[in-house]
Amino acid sequence: MGEGESKITLGNTLGGIGRLTQGFGGYIQNRGYAEFNAASAKAAELAAAEAPKVAAWETTKLRMKKRTILSSQRFAAAYAGVTMAGTPTDIQQMTEREILLDEEGIYREGQLTAMAETLNAKAYKKAEKASKRSGTMSLISGGIGAAAMFL
Repeated sequence: MGEGESKITLGNTLGGIGRLTQGFGGYIQNRGYAEFNAASAKAAELAAAEAPKVAAWETTKLRMKKRTILSSQRFAAAYAGVTMAGTPTDIQQMTEREILLDEEGIYREGQLTAMAETLNAKAYKKAEKASKRSGTMSLISGGIGAAAMFL
């Protein structure tokens, strides 16, 4: 071997090590992304499962508040000596309708949140798979690049 050949071999060796290191670094980085996406998918699944429960609790609290409001309205009318006919009844019916609309809105929001979080979970799972594939490809690419240094 001449002097020039050993320098090329050393250069190829160092280049090959560099490509392997780069491929392994890409692999590790993408595995980190995959783990992040897997954890995010779990969090989104939990949020999707929890959203209807939160909506149900908020609806229950609103119904309890409705009872308090309607009782207060009845008490105020009775205390004022007003019979529960005409305007006081109209006010109570309007209050009940408004609260019912609020309940429906809370329920709908819970359903929409659950759907959105379910979609988020699916997207995170796809991103997790893509990151794993990308990491594997980085590792393979680094190996091929290192091998090509010696051809």
